[in-house]
Amino acid sequence: MNRENALAAIWASVYCVSLVLVVALFDHLGVQPYWTVPFVIVVLPFMVAFALTPFQSPRRRGVS
Repeated sequence: MNRENALAAIWASVYCVSLVLVVALFDHLGVQPYWTVPFVIVVLPFMVAFALTPFQSPRRRGVS
């Protein structure tokens, strides 16, 4: 497994765990699905990707 595949697996794991936690939190707080679904589909993936940016490999410049 190379670095990109490991990062993809970590991203999927973190997204799934955060998905469960966010949905449980929103359900506990009584937030309507009208707000929960867009948050989970649009915002949460970007938050997970942003949290994992320090682990991404630097881009190689000048390599085709």
